[in-house]
Amino acid sequence: MEKINYEALMSDGAQKNIKDGLWKVIGMTVQDTSNGRIVANFKTVLSNSDSGYTPAMFMSMKDEIIFAQRIISEQARLEFIKLSAGQTRIEEKIEHLTELQYGQLQGEFLHFFSQFEHLRVGQTAVADRLLESGGNLASRVSGIVDAMISNYLGQVELSYDNNRITYSVFCGLDKKRSQYFKVYDLTYPDFQNSWCRVFVGGLIEMFNQLNIVSVCFNQELFMDYKQSLTALKIKLTKLLNHLVWGVDMPQGIWESSKHSFDNYRTQVFSTDFNGNWIRGNEAARLEKFWDSFGHESLATAHFPKAQSYGDKPKRDPALYQAVTIVLDFIEHIDDLICRGTQLEDGGINDNEALNMLTNKVFRASKT
Repeated sequence: MEKINYEALMSDGAQKNIKDGLWKVIGMTVQDTSNGRIVANFKTVLSNSDSGYTPAMFMSMKDEIIFAQRIISEQARLEFIKLSAGQTRIEEKIEHLTELQYGQLQGEFLHFFSQFEHLRVGQTAVADRLLESGGNLASRVSGIVDAMISNYLGQVELSYDNNRITYSVFCGLDKKRSQYFKVYDLTYPDFQNSWCRVFVGGLIEMFNQLNIVSVCFNQELFMDYKQSLTALKIKLTKLLNHLVWGVDMPQGIWESSKHSFDNYRTQVFSTDFNGNWIRGNEAARLEKFWDSFGHESLATAHFPKAQSYGDKPKRDPALYQAVTIVLDFIEHIDDLICRGTQLEDGGINDNEALNMLTNKVFRASKT
């Protein structure tokens, strides 16, 4: 990253120290030229993703401040603007009453983001009202995340014998009957075009903005901030399990009725007749959850290989995209939890940094 990008994050004093030669930017670090010591590392305040967060909102170094490259995510707000304007549509199959409920929530999200954007420095009463209304909305949406995940997974298509049904229909079958089914294929719906993806992304950013307001105006973390994010992470980790290994189904009581569908791991590492496999997979990130995605495990594993041009291995691009999106969400949550920890460890008591952060994020007060 070029020097000018670093300077955009720095307080005036920090920029002056670099200009005067007291500090020197070396890669991702800042060095004190008087003694050669590293005084700061940019990794905690830089993000490689347009939609990602940073583990810290700011860091202090020798009485100067360096702010996060991305304090809020514009992507979430812009998405709700496009939905409200009809520029994009979510085609997910849902009941009419649920569609009306989601439409109302969509408008409430957009209203919250608009209120945050127009909040001015010194408007403590307005900030308190925003924390109350936004907190209520975040609580309501958190309460239906499980239902949104269930609706998404309910649209997974299962193939058994000569039948093809959705997972929601499968779950409604008599269990004494379904235990004899041998499911040989799963096909996942488009997670990108689902309300679950839209609202979870919006909820993560809402928690971020609620915490920023609480920190800047009340000098404290938003109520149950880390606990709420952790609860959401648990739900997303459970969804990730259903994506990677398949939806929950009863195992057949006989060997002949064991399910034989290809899960994510098998799909991305199986090869076609030319020896090609899905190289853009998420094995490196999934190893944090399952050892079976580690190099040693993969090197010793056996994966299907096509024996002819007509032998086509299972490929499900919607599944691969869903895994990537959910992993991104989990990483975003981890970064935001780290922000909370950084603030609890002393950052929230740095009055100068919080004043500068407030002036950086919110509009100037009316004089």
